[in-house]
Amino acid sequence: MYTEQTQNFREQLANQLSKNTINCLVDFVAGHPESLTALFALIDDPAPRVNWRAAWACKHLGLRKPELLLPYREELTGKACRYTQPGIRRELLSLLYRLPVGEPFPVRLFDLCLERMLAPDETVAVQALCIKMAYKLSLKQPELLPELTLYLEHADPELYPKGTVATLRKTRLLVQKKLRPNR
Repeated sequence: MYTEQTQNFREQLANQLSKNTINCLVDFVAGHPESLTALFALIDDPAPRVNWRAAWACKHLGLRKPELLLPYREELTGKACRYTQPGIRRELLSLLYRLPVGEPFPVRLFDLCLERMLAPDETVAVQALCIKMAYKLSLKQPELLPELTLYLEHADPELYPKGTVATLRKTRLLVQKKLRPNR
C-alpha cells in the first residue's frame, strides 16, 4: 500500500519526464530524507516506466547524498539480483558501485557480478558495471582476486561487444598489478 508521498512521487515519475523532474525529486528527497522510503518503494512499482525512473532518481540521490542510501545497500543488492530489466539493474548496480563496500562483505553482490559480467544476454552497460564491481569488491577481499582472474582470463574477447572487452582488458591489467605488485 502506497503512502500519500509515494503516490505523489509515482505521479511525477509516471508523467512526462525530464532531467529537471528527476533533479527536483532528488532535491526534495535530499532535503527531506524521511521521504526516501516512499521513493525507494517505487523501484518495486509494477509499471516499468515508474520503477526504472525511481531507480534512476535513487542513483542520482546516491551521487549527491550517498549516506542516505547506505542503510539500503543490502536491499539494493537484493533488487539488483532480482530484477532482470536492464535499465533497473544498470541503475542499481551503478548506485551500488558508487557506495562504499559495506560490512559484512556482500557475497550476493559479488556472485551476481561474476554471474552477469560475461552473460551473453546482458547489456554492455551491465556487463561492464559487473566487471568493475567485481574488481572493487575483490579489493575489499583480496583472496577473491584469483577467482576473478579466472573469469577474466577465460573470457574470449571475440564473443563480447567492444565496451565489455575494453572493461575486461582494463580490469585484467588492474588485477594482474594487484597480484604481482613487484613486477
